[in-house]
Parts: sequence; C-alpha cells; structure tokens
Amino acid sequence: MGDLALVEGKKEEYRVLCDGIPEIFKIENYPQIQENPKLRFITVKKDDVLIGGVVYLITDHRPDPESFPSSRLILFPAIYGEMFGILPEYRLRGLGTQTLDLIENYVKREYDAVLFAAKARNERVIQWFAKRGYLNRSDSVSRMTIVKFFEDKYEQKLRENNLIR
Repeated sequence: MGDLALVEGKKEEYRVLCDGIPEIFKIENYPQIQENPKLRFITVKKDDVLIGGVVYLITDHRPDPESFPSSRLILFPAIYGEMFGILPEYRLRGLGTQTLDLIENYVKREYDAVLFAAKARNERVIQWFAKRGYLNRSDSVSRMTIVKFFEDKYEQKLRENNLIR
C-alpha cells in the first residue's frame, strides 16, 4: 500500500465508519456535520481505500496569550478533533500515527494547536496521544481534552494557570 491521504468525506463513507467504529462514529451525528460550516468530515485513505476518518471543528478565535481568563474554556486558533478513528482491520500498523502526523502537518500551517476529545476512562487512547506529545486537560469526569500546541506561548500560560498537566 502507498501513501496516506486525507480526503473530504461523503455520507456513504461516514456510514462505513459508523458500522466499523460504532463507539466513535454515530449516524445520528451526520446531519449536524452537514449543517455546521465549521465542522468537517475527512476520510483517511490508503491507495483510495477507506481506512478511517476524522471529524473536526475549526475555531479562529485569537485571544491575547498574556490575558488568558482563568476559566477552563480557552479558545485559540485550533482544530478540535471531535471524532478520530481507524477501522479495526487497519489498526496496529502505524496508520493512526501516520494519520495524526498528516493532521498535525496540515494544522500547523494555519492554527496554533490541535485538540482531540477522548473518554476519560480510555487510558490506552490517552497514553497513545501522550506518547505523541499531547497534554491532558480534563473537562469532566467522563471526557478529556488532549491538546498539542504549536505555539509555546499558549502552553506556558495554560500550565501557569493549572489548566493542563
């Protein structure tokens, strides 16, 4: 198999991901993806074969890093990965890592960070992201936000305010 590609996704491809990774992709979420102009569905393909997908939200909010509020909701130019998964038959081959590298290379060009939502109890996924330089920011007992900054000014300010660990 050749190189990976991120390609704008279609509804039928989303359905395949819902069938293959139902714990991440839910068919009832598709109308929201279509209706919200800031949400994107991108497929991950290898030699034109669907192997996974990503649903992300774009934010262009640009606060002054010197004046962060003390609230836990801090927005900055970023991509928020709402859903990210590789179909089971393609896992454990390094394709998730390669996909994450592609996403990060894309994000770095225009945004300051990439974030992903994860279930707080899914230690394996949280550790996988941690190995790749992502930091934990707990949102609730059940949900965790994992973040990687491309601008040091944000990470330092969040650490100073104990908003990431």
